[in-house]
Amino acid sequence: MRARRSPEPQFAPEPAPSPEIEALKDLCARAGQTGLAALTGEEVLRLFLLRGAGPAAGPLARRLLARFGSLPEVLGAPEPELRGAAGARAAREIRLLHELMVRSLREPFRERPVLSSSAAVADWLRAAMAALPREEFRVPGVPGGL
Repeated sequence: MRARRSPEPQFAPEPAPSPEIEALKDLCARAGQTGLAALTGEEVLRLFLLRGAGPAAGPLARRLLARFGSLPEVLGAPEPELRGAAGARAAREIRLLHELMVRSLREPFRERPVLSSSAAVADWLRAAMAALPREEFRVPGVPGGL
């Protein structure tokens, strides 16, 4: 009995990249050329979400900004609200970024006895209180005034 030869595998042509993937590639290239500071808040959010959301990062960033209104509001949103708008993984990533920001602002304060300006106090309070479900009243101690 003669063995039958299996046919050569047929490979489908590679699909054309979607417009969203092309836009993300262009955005990454522009970020590399001009730096992140030259990008809009939405573009930076898209790049951040790219890790977990892949090609859906662009629509997800637009949806989050439409839902919460601004980049600071997205980053400070409570996790349950983020989960409802973006899914569990993206919500966890955004909350992780918020926690890193708060800790990075908090670190220099542990090394110095006082904040150096009223703007620094406002930045710290904004970051520390952004994700709170209710408004809080805080009075930072400012020895000698600012």
